[in-house]
Amino acid sequence: MVILAENAGFCFGVKRAVEAVEKNIDKSIVTLGPLIHNKDVVQSLEKRGVRCVESIDDVNVGEKVVIRSHGASPDVYAELKSKGIDYIDATCPFVKRIHERVCEARDSGHYVIIVGEVGHPEVDGILGWAGENARAVYSEDDVAALPQIPEAVVVAQTTITQEKWHTILKAIETKIGRITPFMSICSATHQRQNEAKEIAQKAGTIIVVGGRQSSNTRKLFELCKRYCKNVYHIEHKSELSLEKMRFGDIIGIVAGASTPDTMIREVFNYMIENEKVLPVAEGEQMATEETAANDMVEIAEDSASTADESAPSPEVSEKENEKTPEAPATEKDEFLEGLEKVVRLKKGQLITGNIVQVTDDDVCVNIGYKSDGIIHRNELSMYDIDPKEVYHIGDEIEAEVISLNDGEGNVLLSRKRVERKLNWQKMQENVGTDKLYKCTVKKAVKGGVTTKIDGYSAFIPASHISLKYVEDLKQFEGKELEVTLIDADKKQERLVASYKSVLLKEKKEQEKKIWESYSKGQHLTGVVKRLTDFGAFVDVGGVDGLLHISDLAWNRVKHPSDVVSEGQELELVVLNVDSAKKKIALGYKQLQPKPWDLVSDKYHVGDVVKGRVVRIVPFGAFVQLEPTIDGLVHISQISAHRLEKVEDELRIGDEIEVKILEVNADKHKISLSKKALLPVVEKPMEKKEESEREESFHYEIPPVQESTVSLADFFPKKDE
Repeated sequence: MVILAENAGFCFGVKRAVEAVEKNIDKSIVTLGPLIHNKDVVQSLEKRGVRCVESIDDVNVGEKVVIRSHGASPDVYAELKSKGIDYIDATCPFVKRIHERVCEARDSGHYVIIVGEVGHPEVDGILGWAGENARAVYSEDDVAALPQIPEAVVVAQTTITQEKWHTILKAIETKIGRITPFMSICSATHQRQNEAKEIAQKAGTIIVVGGRQSSNTRKLFELCKRYCKNVYHIEHKSELSLEKMRFGDIIGIVAGASTPDTMIREVFNYMIENEKVLPVAEGEQMATEETAANDMVEIAEDSASTADESAPSPEVSEKENEKTPEAPATEKDEFLEGLEKVVRLKKGQLITGNIVQVTDDDVCVNIGYKSDGIIHRNELSMYDIDPKEVYHIGDEIEAEVISLNDGEGNVLLSRKRVERKLNWQKMQENVGTDKLYKCTVKKAVKGGVTTKIDGYSAFIPASHISLKYVEDLKQFEGKELEVTLIDADKKQERLVASYKSVLLKEKKEQEKKIWESYSKGQHLTGVVKRLTDFGAFVDVGGVDGLLHISDLAWNRVKHPSDVVSEGQELELVVLNVDSAKKKIALGYKQLQPKPWDLVSDKYHVGDVVKGRVVRIVPFGAFVQLEPTIDGLVHISQISAHRLEKVEDELRIGDEIEVKILEVNADKHKISLSKKALLPVVEKPMEKKEESEREESFHYEIPPVQESTVSLADFFPKKDE
């Protein structure tokens, strides 16, 4: 019995995106990334003129861009508008709802955590809307690496499983004190996963149909593996290899959200047609009555072909049968056992046997058939090998049936074809992974270059040959490259590879090493690359650091160009490093002496200097001698005559000459005097003032008056 899941095929968001493209198919449109993770659909659209681009820079003039159902970050919309490129927003409404929620959290100052696969286009888009205070996690280790966050809003990638959501949410709750969960798994995804789980618990075999790049299809495969032993992930009906599969009574078929209905129906019909002839799993009934009958016919035919003329006549046989007692039950059992062990072969079948003979030219294999299998040297391997060095008598070997009779009664086998199929299977499994393959570029053609990878024809698109646009691809001819696989066409056995992915990985690893080499307080040399109003971007050995305008000089700077220029080499200090956000803050003024540290050497008591009045206070005026260096002219040192107010003599902005009275660099004080430079002028006195001054010092002695009193009047006479 074959069960087809009801919730299989395009989900609402994917269907909406495909319909949007179909409506505009007559226009010149491009999709920003694969519209859906199904190469057959993408290739079908490409044949109809719908290009797929990885960057807005690849969009030609007049083309309209389709933003796929995964959504995009705000930067993408801003770039499209700034370049005047028309676009169709096919973002899934469920994804849009997540964007709105994280925007609310961002504007409220909350941290945002996305439970989803890092690097998935949907997750990348959500991170863009969530702002700087956001992080994506997909494992408990990711949660453990989160910084200390007092409060956070938690959302989910629409295609993750419920189990993943609850597991990671529980880990987040133990890490962060207060969280606001927003369960944003798509309802269709939830239904699809529940149905797949139910079918997997019933079925003996599950076939998962969908692209290998599809996140929700991979999750269906992982989910089914928990409940069913035999699970096969295929992208197309042509990948079904019935000889390798083992089936039970129930076969379940589930499909990802990006799998077209036509592809699902093809697989379903194919399994219905072949259900009755499929081998069953070990431990179950090994042969039906029909199979046993066929096997008996085959044995009978074999016996007839080997019989000679000395065989007894029917009459004799009948008489002997009458005399011969019935065979014991044990003999019948042995016969049935032998019957079950008879091997039925067909061309293209994979079979395993043991090597019974090895020569320089071929290998003979016992495959349990009426005749042995022969593997000629040219069919032993994809590579030129010596049979005696590689294979030995008794070794087990798997091979493919080429012919049931080579003219001498032997079965012709091929190990090379098995190797090729296994190798191709590995190739397909490695599509989209970091597995590296070496190849040599053969020829530059339109749109890319051709090469060979492990014997298979391969193509490297021009957009995947370098990190930058390359005008002349012939420069790569003859070069040996290490590439990754991004697609595999089984029908043509043709690979699509990428050298750009390797370069990007190397660049990231190099950047990681560079970021790890930086530390706060480190001194380094950099070259100014670009100036902005808020500072300068400086190349410090492979990464750009920001030299903020406030860290250019100790004094206030109006524009970075007042201090530095593009191309200038600077000695800098690292103020802060954030390797996660790839940000490094640099300082220039910190390595320059502070102005007050030089005051004692530049200014001395008695020096006459010029300055500008920058501030007036009731007790005097502050005069700027140079940026950040001010001196005080006390009100008593401004003029020779007494002042009521400083403003009676000075104004802000006045350029004046002053004399230094005192320098105290430790206290950042310099005392100045304007009065000390004024000339000493003696004013002439008026006559009136002189006469008044003389009168004030004149003392007139009064005249002696005559008196009748004599000296004798003061002394008594002797007689008295």
